Amino acid sequence: MQMQRVLITIALLFGLLFCGAAAASSEIVTVEVEAAGLDREEAIFAGLAEALRQVRGVDVVSERQRTTAERELVVRDANGSEQKLSFERNQSGEIQARTEGFIEGYRVLSARQSESRFTVELSVDIPVFRAPGSASHEARRRMAIYPVASEARPVIFGDLIDERRAAARITQALVTAMTGTRRFAVLERERTADVEQEMALLRNPETPARETTRLGQVIGADYLLSATLVELQVAESETVIQLTGERRRSVDGTVIVEMRIIGAATRQIMWADTEVVQVSKAMLEGVGRSSDAVLQRLSEIVAQQLAFRAVEAIYPMRVVSVSENGDFVINQGGDRLSVGDHLTVYELGEELVDPYSQQSLGRVENAIGTGEVVRVTNKLSYATLVDGAADRLIAVPDGSLLVRSEEKPIEADGQQAPAERGPLLLPQDRL
Repeated sequence: MQMQRVLITIALLFGLLFCGAAAASSEIVTVEVEAAGLDREEAIFAGLAEALRQVRGVDVVSERQRTTAERELVVRDANGSEQKLSFERNQSGEIQARTEGFIEGYRVLSARQSESRFTVELSVDIPVFRAPGSASHEARRRMAIYPVASEARPVIFGDLIDERRAAARITQALVTAMTGTRRFAVLERERTADVEQEMALLRNPETPARETTRLGQVIGADYLLSATLVELQVAESETVIQLTGERRRSVDGTVIVEMRIIGAATRQIMWADTEVVQVSKAMLEGVGRSSDAVLQRLSEIVAQQLAFRAVEAIYPMRVVSVSENGDFVINQGGDRLSVGDHLTVYELGEELVDPYSQQSLGRVENAIGTGEVVRVTNKLSYATLVDGAADRLIAVPDGSLLVRSEEKPIEADGQQAPAERGPLLLPQDRL
């Protein structure tokens, strides 16, 4: 029985690996084209080039006829990289293509000659790479998180910490926090050397032709996240209670990180904030005195706070469903909310416009109830109505109910909840 469980587990793992590989593999796109030339071979040559233009979006840089039986084509993709494709006529008159994975095969559907020109219809098979998870990420805005800069001289319990190590730890925490919001498709901008090493392997002549379709798939970002570590100081002190002689240890310190979200196309600063964390003993409960463990804990706290505020400003939580008894469903889950969180429900009213800039200031928010989170999934949160009328929630048009958390996402001893901020309106995200 034990062996059977092991075999089933191994089978499932292989199944998942196979599915993952299949999801990330190339697929064949078949396109029919018509082209003309001075002879049959030239017409086929022109047809294959047209098929590449339609499916792969490449530009033809140059064409050259090396011999009467061989032609050469140089194409450039969207990233500027060039590939040389050659077509050779064999002794039986068939065209053989050496296309570095650009063309899988072709069939001549028809060929006709009129006066001094040949016209052919071709069915061309072209491999196209589909990135894993690309369908789910296409709907999300793309964010590139760049390595955190540092202006601080980090000190933890008297130990001077390498500022590059502290900045790298916060960078990774920001990547984790932003990915966990499920609001953005987060792009790699830190470990480019590792990515380049993999791309160099794909360019190796020994790599199967179809695998080279993974090249030229780099995507640009809609937003850039830039952050700077301004201060990181943690100190420990000990006091003696005179009456009892008891020694009491206390921890205090400050972590300051500045962050901006910038529109990649316009370089406009879409959102900016400074997170100031007052370090307390309760915040480091269970961490110990290891400077590395303390740095990790503080990095996670700062990153989660900044991610929370950024998403709250750009993507306020919305109510997507209300039941007859007032229970409601929120369009965000994961790390954004936790069971027991208290929420205020707002009905969106008229839109307000700044009299000077004529820019929208957002819509009036009228509080109509409060709720408590009872269940959280990766994408959704479920809440029950604690105060307010269920009929009032049901009567509000779809998309006009938003919720705001009454508590900070990270509880820390002695820290107050931040002042409530109105939603930030990006050009693409009008409420």
